[in-house]
Amino acid sequence: MFKYTTSLMFCGMFLVSVLGIQSCVDTTFEPGSPSDSDSDTDADTDTDSDTDSDTDSDTDSDTDSDTDSDTDSDTDSDTDSDTDTDTDITDWTFRRDITITSVLTSALTDHQVPVFLDSAFNHSNAEANGEDIRFSTDITGSVFDLEHYIEFWNDGGESVIWVKIPTIAASADTTVYMFYGNAGEPDGQTVFATMFPNAFVSAGGETQTGTNIYDWFEVQSGHTVNVGTGQVLRVAARNIIVAGTILGNGTGNSSAAGPGSGGYSSNGGGGGGGYGGTGGQGGYDSGDSPGSGGSSNGSQTALGIVLGSGGGATDTSSGGAGGGAIWLEASRINVPGAIEMGGSIGGGSGRSGGGGSGGGILMISDRIEVSGTLTATGGGGGAGGDSANDGGGGGGGGRVKLFYDTDDNITATTSVSAGSGGCCGDSSSGASGAIGTTHQGTSPFETTVTVGSETSI
Repeated sequence: MFKYTTSLMFCGMFLVSVLGIQSCVDTTFEPGSPSDSDSDTDADTDTDSDTDSDTDSDTDSDTDSDTDSDTDSDTDSDTDSDTDTDTDITDWTFRRDITITSVLTSALTDHQVPVFLDSAFNHSNAEANGEDIRFSTDITGSVFDLEHYIEFWNDGGESVIWVKIPTIAASADTTVYMFYGNAGEPDGQTVFATMFPNAFVSAGGETQTGTNIYDWFEVQSGHTVNVGTGQVLRVAARNIIVAGTILGNGTGNSSAAGPGSGGYSSNGGGGGGGYGGTGGQGGYDSGDSPGSGGSSNGSQTALGIVLGSGGGATDTSSGGAGGGAIWLEASRINVPGAIEMGGSIGGGSGRSGGGGSGGGILMISDRIEVSGTLTATGGGGGAGGDSANDGGGGGGGGRVKLFYDTDDNITATTSVSAGSGGCCGDSSSGASGAIGTTHQGTSPFETTVTVGSETSI
């Protein structure tokens, strides 16, 4: 027997259940908020943001009215969402119980659940690619009434299968059954589009903005999805895969805007914006009043994220925009690609503007694998070019926060470095910002899924 945890709700503190069951909006994280707020603690209510209202899971009544014949009218294809009731359980050799223990106060309907088969599962007892895997709400297997989709099958390691559960009881156990060990059985899984009717799979070049709820969210390798300007991009899904790039550099607060905006100067350089780290002071000559660096704001550890702040402007130049912010929440998150939320360089015409601070990256998941690149770096201060035109201060680094229950593989290259100050100034060039923050903590959204011991039928 082996078990794992999986999030069966996706609202955290920001998504509203489309079903209207419960609300879990925390307005402290709206764009332009003064911070991601230390008051945002782990005591937030776990509520259901399940948006699946699929009506496609028609069940095949397949009623055998022929009492004198062994034939029936079952014409089901395993590539649709119909139930296969033409089952001879004697053909299957093994069964395992799959028990889902929910901590939610409301039941979930038509909900895709990941089943992880790790090294404790003997893959050799099933067909080579799991074609004979079936799921049922009935322990006898008299009907294989649950749709499933095999994300990947790995004989030598872990396999992942998604199962659509008609009803997951609130604050209770829900048990379904997996059957396997039937050599020669054709593939029984449901096609992707039927299993995940509300999926986003990138085509390349899309822009995502605001709050988006999906069954499945995937940025394919070689594709770039852009983050819209001026608001946190919030994505909730059963499964999130970022094999390409999510690009949010310079999509945060604009010049001189945000809770950590850099200071203005009319005779020196503008200050760098601050978020995870403080911004650098602008360059100056003797007697000048350079823009001060923006303050750090928000919390290193709280469940929240905001946009990076803009660098300070001068009488001749604008500050750089802060980095964007992204909030990802799913049962499983896999990032072999890149997420970039860096600040922009300050303007460099005459007295230069400060760099924008780095933005923010927040992930909340029960199983997380991040082997790619996460960046929330501060933008450099604009370069004045000579002593009469002072450089801007560098933007502070942003924040990267990962909350999870199971670390499948976190080997990401993570950077929250600060931007360098720009040249010049008789007394001082622009100062560099301060490095931002990273944090890893435990996900507060926990539902246990237990894969039971193998039983011979």
